[in-house]
Amino acid sequence: MRVSAALAVGAALLVVAGSALAGTKYLADGAVQNSRGGWDLPKQGSCPADLTAATRADCVARRFVAANTAACTALGPSGQYSWSTGVCNDLVNTTQATCNAAVDRYWNAAAGVCAVVMKGDDRNDVVCAQHGGTWVTSGSCVSNWVMPARDDPAYGPEGLWSGNGAGDQCLRCHNNVTLYNGPRVRDTEDVIYMGHKNMARPVDKTGFKPWGGPPFSCTGHPSAESQEECVAAGGTWDPTIYPATDTGQAIDWSTNKITVGTNTYDLKWIYGDWLAALPRAIYTGATLNNMSYSCGRCHTTGWTSDAGTTAKANKHPEKDFPGITWTGSGTTGQVKLGGGVAGDANVMSSWDEWGITCSRCHYSAVDDTSVAPSFSAPAGMSMHHNTLTSPNNNNGVCTDVRWSSAPSGSTLYDLCTSNGGTFLTACSVNPTPGVCTMAANTEAKCTAVSGTWVAAASGWCSNAFYTDEVACKGNGYNWVSGWCKTADAQSACSGGSGDAAKTWRANGSQASCQVAGASWLFPKCSVEGLCNKGVCSKGGFGNQVDCESAGGLWTRVNTKSVCDAIGGQFAYATDVVRCDDAGGRWFGNNLNRGQMITRVCMDCHRQETSGLPNTNGACSDPAKTTQGACVAAGGTWTDAGGGLPLTVGPYHGTVTFVSHPHGNQFLNSPHASFSGTWNEIDTGRWGTPNAKYASGWMNMGESLRTGNGCTGCHDVHTSIVAGTKPFVETCNECHHVKNLENVLHPHGAGTPFEHVEEEPMEACVSCHMPHGVHMFRINTDPAYSTFPMPAAMAAQTAAATAPDGAYTKAVWVDLDAACGQCHGGGASNAKTTGTMTAGSADLTVASAAGITVGEKIRVAGAGAYYYDEVGQSGLYTDLDTYVKAVAGSVVTLVGTATKSVTNAAVEQNATSNGASYVDKATLATFAKGIHNDHPNAKFTAVKGANNLTVAVDASATKCRGNADNCASFDWNWGDNTEHGAGKTDSHAYAKPGTYTITLTVEDEETGTGTATATFTATAIAGAPTVEGACTPVYSAWGVACTVNVPAGGYELVTVDYGDGSPVGTVRSPAAGPLEFWHTYAEPGNYAIQATVLSANGLEGRSTIGTMASGVFISEMPSISGRVVSADGGRPVASAQVSVSLDGVVVGRTMSREDGTYTTGPIKPGAYTITVSKDGYTFAGGYGPFTIGPSLTGQNLVASH
Repeated sequence: MRVSAALAVGAALLVVAGSALAGTKYLADGAVQNSRGGWDLPKQGSCPADLTAATRADCVARRFVAANTAACTALGPSGQYSWSTGVCNDLVNTTQATCNAAVDRYWNAAAGVCAVVMKGDDRNDVVCAQHGGTWVTSGSCVSNWVMPARDDPAYGPEGLWSGNGAGDQCLRCHNNVTLYNGPRVRDTEDVIYMGHKNMARPVDKTGFKPWGGPPFSCTGHPSAESQEECVAAGGTWDPTIYPATDTGQAIDWSTNKITVGTNTYDLKWIYGDWLAALPRAIYTGATLNNMSYSCGRCHTTGWTSDAGTTAKANKHPEKDFPGITWTGSGTTGQVKLGGGVAGDANVMSSWDEWGITCSRCHYSAVDDTSVAPSFSAPAGMSMHHNTLTSPNNNNGVCTDVRWSSAPSGSTLYDLCTSNGGTFLTACSVNPTPGVCTMAANTEAKCTAVSGTWVAAASGWCSNAFYTDEVACKGNGYNWVSGWCKTADAQSACSGGSGDAAKTWRANGSQASCQVAGASWLFPKCSVEGLCNKGVCSKGGFGNQVDCESAGGLWTRVNTKSVCDAIGGQFAYATDVVRCDDAGGRWFGNNLNRGQMITRVCMDCHRQETSGLPNTNGACSDPAKTTQGACVAAGGTWTDAGGGLPLTVGPYHGTVTFVSHPHGNQFLNSPHASFSGTWNEIDTGRWGTPNAKYASGWMNMGESLRTGNGCTGCHDVHTSIVAGTKPFVETCNECHHVKNLENVLHPHGAGTPFEHVEEEPMEACVSCHMPHGVHMFRINTDPAYSTFPMPAAMAAQTAAATAPDGAYTKAVWVDLDAACGQCHGGGASNAKTTGTMTAGSADLTVASAAGITVGEKIRVAGAGAYYYDEVGQSGLYTDLDTYVKAVAGSVVTLVGTATKSVTNAAVEQNATSNGASYVDKATLATFAKGIHNDHPNAKFTAVKGANNLTVAVDASATKCRGNADNCASFDWNWGDNTEHGAGKTDSHAYAKPGTYTITLTVEDEETGTGTATATFTATAIAGAPTVEGACTPVYSAWGVACTVNVPAGGYELVTVDYGDGSPVGTVRSPAAGPLEFWHTYAEPGNYAIQATVLSANGLEGRSTIGTMASGVFISEMPSISGRVVSADGGRPVASAQVSVSLDGVVVGRTMSREDGTYTTGPIKPGAYTITVSKDGYTFAGGYGPFTIGPSLTGQNLVASH
């Protein structure tokens, strides 16, 4: 396909031009369908992306570098510039090539001249300040350019914003190469090739034109890397023709046939998978009955469920091949047109011809008329700039986005709630009664027009950045302290003028909220604004744009007082666009925005294609185990709550998550921890009494009042097959303590850290999102497996869950999925060869030794078809599945082979990237604490039962977002006594004083964190004191202690040695030194405490000695050396070294990159060592090594 004057929107493109399609259709984005299966932008729509294409006058840039003839000719020497038709022309770069190569130039193909332009986004006063300009009240940025007003005649009779006529839609503004002004950010790709890529495309029925898609290349000039470069060089920008579907089904475009197994069918439609390079197919034929078109619900635009039993002849799919009907009788060649939505009785559905564009999520459907329609979006979709896209909520929003306005005599609140939606506001109370207000904004003005003044709880500024009246008024904004209300009902709330003008304020509005005495959440920017002056790290540049273009660092001035002091002009950041341009962060008041976006995405991106989610519950028909199946069969589903379970089981040839899982994974993961039902996704905010989200993902986004849900990571306007990623990998924006340099994992080639310098987050993604799963956190318990065996091998079943704090239904990434990608995991590793036939689950192996039911297994080359984007060739992957049964040399697998193989390599729990095999239990020991970072320890310390007692509480501590995730709490009381434990504890001091209390928190996955506080203990009248001391005898692992008994004596003396052993006790000892001796069984940090009881029944307590674990350990021996190869003593890294005492393994370690190893401190004794690593042969055992003192230089040499 040649893409020049047209913007081709869509992942799949028809190749070879044909006759024009009947009728002109305008999509909601203003595009016009063309004969090649793409879209042309209409004359009144956006400018073409192709800078070489002839175009209308208003597509020539209207941001002039010079505003008039004199300014234009003054730009350079005589003869270099000329002024004509309102444009300053470059008379030097007079060819298209030289013009496009020059800075701030635009080739006007219609006029054949090179126009001098400014291609930056000078859309408001903030960006004007970035260019060092001065903003004029009329709406122009003055310097050596001007910004045209909206009514500039160059944009046609209706000016820049010409209403909502056909063609004047999304791409008119949302196109980052549009060369005219507009106040919106250009937030889409410049050519919109892909966008959301799962778009349905009809196969041509008569012309047999093939479809193609990325990667694109330039025919005629293969070195060109972009469409613009290609067309400029005289080439054509062509897609790659699809050779097959993403499952290896070959396509014959000369006949529009598809081969599935041994059968051939008629290919009717294709639709793209967002992250795949090849499409999927919808087909039918004489031997294929009841083909279902229910996929149209998500994979087309404008899908509707239709009443009646006759397909709509003017819509699709009926329009493609007339005469199809829905039937359940199995009639040859017929297809199902029902939507497949549980509970939907309609047997018909239809959709519009062209696939997912802006309208799929942001606007509406497109019908078959020649006039662009403007009607309400289908259920689950949104209207333009409604609650989905706006971070602000100033009038209330409904979770059912069909309801964006209310008819006369009703309110949006009533309409929303009566239709099953939930109405959300920025008010602390919801609902609040509607109220009629007058325009008077002071109490005096209100009284003058006979209104009733209602003072708000606190005043507010028309620029919410300012929170006090002086600053507000000093910056030229209005300070308001209340509302002027009347007693008029809604029907009578109209008319009046000036201060007496009446307006009805319904629930959801600021006035309704504040008049009711509630508090209102104001949206605002984190910075005050931007000054048009600043400081550049490179001399000679006086504005941000020029400075940064020259590679300099521009230091912004974001406060007006500083700007005034340096003589600059200040632009206030009063909306989300200006805030972003000023370098700030916009804090909106639409607190459910993230949840609502998540809900809209999950209308399609969820596991259940039936239209209803799986929830925890039971059906009145016990045979139906999912909600969708239950309702579809006419049963009643009783929801038990507690989260949305993920279903796993045999699917697409192996054991995996069923169907479209990622949305469910996100909600069930420890990161999202959603415990509500499907209809609570968009209302279940965190941090409220009825909160449903219990973990950090939503918490962090919502705490910043900028919730994004799915779109916080996924850029839905970009496709991965274009060469960029449709998601962001910014793990460290939240996980800022994850220092990848400190991760306890080998670095270098073949490891997750191979490209850590270029793409540091790939290290996180490779382990925490194996194969794209959206569960993120790894469960380091070796007993946990995401897939419950053997149930997951036999039928669909719920994934295994494990608690995440109070959330009991979280589904985690298990160790086999994360670490086992490289190290194999599982119970054991076995290798052999085998033969397998396509379509069969039986694998005949040379040896079944070690192959175990339930373990992962890989058969080389027998897997699904995939597309190599670089080589443009079809390949077959390895078959990765599970062992179902073993009978002699025949191993039955859960999945079936896609391709027949003979004597193919077979490996159970296969390793990758050169890693050595490590079983799952051992992987757990390495995974715990692998990040080596720290929890956030916090606690309070207050007076306890008496003056000498302290009570501590560490509930505010956070380990991965929650104190419940902390593995241990250690309290050092600061008096050399035994440490405390637990989230809360108390301690009695032996004597008055000021003590420093240290809390050490340990998290098995993220290390330790500490916090300190002081506590002053005061005396209790009459209590005895303790005098004593201890002398450690480390050579004997013992301690000798003395307690001095005064002349008056004690009733009782006890000594606690701090190791849990029985305390030393003496009753009524004689006056003088009292001796104690104790031998320890293990090294440790021990505090020795003496307690005395006086004759009057009062206690005294004191720490009289300590034992240091480090000293114990420093006297313990170790074995160290290197693991080396037999041929020259090269170091062997990542070898597993096991240390045994009396035949029992007492420790394991791995050799480092230089081959060195050490056992660490161990008790004296005679030890043996064994070594293992794939590709090397070691002796059966080394030793014995008798230690005490340590042995060094004990090299372990491979024999092969």
